[in-house]
Amino acid sequence: MKAKILGHFKSRMLSGLKLLLPFVIIYWILKLVIGAVDDTFTPIISMLPFVDRAPFKTPGIGIVLVLIVLYILGAINTYTHGERLVKHLQKLFEKVPLYRTLKETVEQLLGHKDAKAVRPVLLLDYPNAGYVQYGLVTSEQIINGALYFTVFIPTPPMINSGNVVTVASHKVVDILISNTGEEDSFTPMKIEDCLIKFYLTNGVKAPKHVRTKICS
Repeated sequence: MKAKILGHFKSRMLSGLKLLLPFVIIYWILKLVIGAVDDTFTPIISMLPFVDRAPFKTPGIGIVLVLIVLYILGAINTYTHGERLVKHLQKLFEKVPLYRTLKETVEQLLGHKDAKAVRPVLLLDYPNAGYVQYGLVTSEQIINGALYFTVFIPTPPMINSGNVVTVASHKVVDILISNTGEEDSFTPMKIEDCLIKFYLTNGVKAPKHVRTKICS
């Protein structure tokens, strides 16, 4: 009788946990991101007149400011004179150490047209044989005449951090994924499939069917 009662409460609590945990994780991530952005923009936010008059702290103002800034920069870059100004500023910043490397990496991860030669996602044995990891390719290198890939392996839930490994091309494979498993439904794994659907969900949204092919 006692075991039955304990089992009843255990099953109900586990069921409740399954329902609540996703909301808690989403809330934690949003709070972390919004708090970090708000803290970054604190000097600007403190100058806004309505902030001091508000009866309570308004979270997310930093996010709104970021969206406004991104829109303005995008609008400037759309027009000819604005695009020339942006290119001129970029040339100045390229003299700053690491700027060019970071710029090229960001453009590549966002699918920029100048990064067309590099495949986005690969599957590799890591950290040792018997384990496999999805990784984002950040660059290609020729080492002693052989092709190597530099691969970024995110660490969830903070997918902006992780491990970087350099691996020979014959040690990795390209990935094709499908939700149905039908022959003509397999497509190359995209960055959002790897970074957002797989790593950000801790593997919950893993592709149902995976095929690999030797890198060509």
